[in-house]
Amino acid sequence: MKEKTEETMKEKTEETKAAQEAPAGGKRKKKLPVYWIALGVYTLALIGVCCAFLRYTDKSLVQYEASLPEHKMAAYASEFQQKASDGSLTASLTMPEAENPFETTQMYSDLYASLLDGVREYTYEKDAGAYSEAEPVYTLLADGAPVARVALSAADTRIVFGILPITDWAVREVTPLFTQEPRDYTLWIPDCYQAVVNGIPLGADDLTGQETPYPAFANVAPYVKMPVLVEYRICGLLAEPDVEVLDEQGQTVAFTPDEQGNIRVDYNTEPRPMPEEYEKEALQMAQTWENFMTDDLSGPYHGLETIQKYLIRDSYYWEIADSYAHSVDITFISFHTLPASPYTDVAVTDYVPYGENCYSCHIYFNKTMILGSGSRRTDTINSTFYFVYYDDTDDGVDNPHWAIADMLASSEGT
Repeated sequence: MKEKTEETMKEKTEETKAAQEAPAGGKRKKKLPVYWIALGVYTLALIGVCCAFLRYTDKSLVQYEASLPEHKMAAYASEFQQKASDGSLTASLTMPEAENPFETTQMYSDLYASLLDGVREYTYEKDAGAYSEAEPVYTLLADGAPVARVALSAADTRIVFGILPITDWAVREVTPLFTQEPRDYTLWIPDCYQAVVNGIPLGADDLTGQETPYPAFANVAPYVKMPVLVEYRICGLLAEPDVEVLDEQGQTVAFTPDEQGNIRVDYNTEPRPMPEEYEKEALQMAQTWENFMTDDLSGPYHGLETIQKYLIRDSYYWEIADSYAHSVDITFISFHTLPASPYTDVAVTDYVPYGENCYSCHIYFNKTMILGSGSRRTDTINSTFYFVYYDDTDDGVDNPHWAIADMLASSEGT
């Protein structure tokens, strides 16, 4: 009995003690182990480090992406377009030196600016022949056509993320490119004319040495300097040249270039006012020749000496006259007489001088002859005559005179 009483009291004592230790809510507070506390702190720290690392990584990748040379090139393409639009581009570029005396750096600048007029889009691409990671080179395109080569260089480089190089790029050099290839041009003009290309007269250094005589001057050229067609060659021009051709009087001669831009200018045979003394003398010489051919001159050998006064010794027509005067052909001329005024419809026109000692003119007249039967016959002269002032004496005494050098029937022309 005593033992049960003691157990009962012991249980009550323990219950009282537990009740005293219990919280007000009536529940017992559990203790948190240190391990889990440390694990939580570590986890939070690790998450913070990871977030910082990810932010750094993202920032580094953004910096790396922004430092690629393509972005610098894109920015420069926009700058290039802006300068091309406001007219300040060529002043910021170094144009190539002209490789010929007919073009200047300023001309290249003007040409380059004109090539960029109306461009809708500027793009760029790597220059396959010159590109490198250390010094990237790009080709700038205007509507797809190359207009510049842009070389970049590293202004500053630093490493981020331990392995990523961040480079600040600078435009090192910009080389203008022209869409057209240099061209060569050929000019054929009389040697007595002057060609001026872009304000610069062509000289002996520009001649190729090729000369083409004019067929119309074949019988005249041995006795006086006559125009010949000479060839000039100008090479390596980027822009279409401004060409002016001046004649002997310094007057501009009109011409039309061919499809390649080459130019041919023949000697100007446009008629000019004829001095009166030349007109009279030319007509007299032509009528004397006609009278010789119809056997109407007096003197030995049918007036040979008379006609030879108007011919050049040993020339083509001198030989013809001498042969004709000594041949039987002249004896076949029908007997005839001349009326009081045998020459009608006389016209001396188309006077063209060739320097001081030669000229040509067109002479036309009808000559009437009265045959023995009383009928009339008409001979017509319709030719371009060439006259030269020449000294053909062989006795040492100067005796220059105007003489017939050639006669071209009108159908042959000049």
